[in-house]
Parts: sequence; structure tokens; C-alpha cells
Amino acid sequence: MCFSQSEKSETLKKCFAFLPTLYILYYALYINYSAYSVHFVYCDNKSILYDNNCWRIKMVTKEIKVKNSVFKGIELDLCNNAKLLVITGEKGYIMCGYLNINTAQKRQDVACIVTGVKTIEDMLNSKIVALTAKAQEFGITMDMPVMEALEKLSV
Repeated sequence: MCFSQSEKSETLKKCFAFLPTLYILYYALYINYSAYSVHFVYCDNKSILYDNNCWRIKMVTKEIKVKNSVFKGIELDLCNNAKLLVITGEKGYIMCGYLNINTAQKRQDVACIVTGVKTIEDMLNSKIVALTAKAQEFGITMDMPVMEALEKLSV
């Protein structure tokens, strides 16, 4: 969905800074899509892609406060209306089904998976369907609500 001309103008007024990671993504997009005049900016916790005269939100970040901890939710648009979703904190992370629990297990990460989610809010209202042995050491279990799992990962 494209921004209207007024939304585009307002977005351009607000957007003034690149985060280092987003600059890397911008560079990658520029290399891959330079023929299409792609531009990538960061504003109000949203990464915005400009392509073919259309502004699109590509990534949204959200702070999630649980007890004394702050987690970061990341929602990244992929092709075909799919999204990659992760909630990450100091001790571990919860990810959508696109990511591989076996890799997290091999790396000995504290990681959990939720499925059937399309937004960060969906993740917060879902239940754990897979987890690593390290996540179990924190008291996280299968079918546990994500908010309860985040409490277990709180500092």
C-alpha cells in the first residue's frame, strides 16, 4: 500500500536519520535495486522503502516492557505479504515459524517459536509451540503464553 502525497511529504519532514543496521540494509537494497531508484529511510520506528514512486513500510520496531526489562519487537515485511517477526531481549528471543529452532538449539540460544502470527501484537497474544533446551532452563514450557515467557526472560 502506497502513502498518499501528503503522507509522503510528512514522512520526508520527519525522517532525518539512518540507524547503522538500516544503513547496511539500504546499501544492500541500493546494490540489488539500483535500477529501480530504491531509497530506504528510518522514521518513527518504521523503515520505509521508496520504490517505483511508492512509499512502503518495510520494517516496524516496537519496545515491549515486561517487569524491569525492555524487549524489542521487530516486524519485517518479506515478499508476498509475508512477515518475519522476532521479539528479542538480553537473555533470549521469541521468533516466528520462518526461523529455525534447530539452528537456535545448535547455537545454544534461549529461543522459542510461535506460529500463525502476522504482527508483533499477534505474537504477544500467542503461545509457544517450540523451544530450545536453554529456554526450558528458564522455566519456559510448550503452550506457555508469550507474555509469561517474556516474564521468565526478564532481567
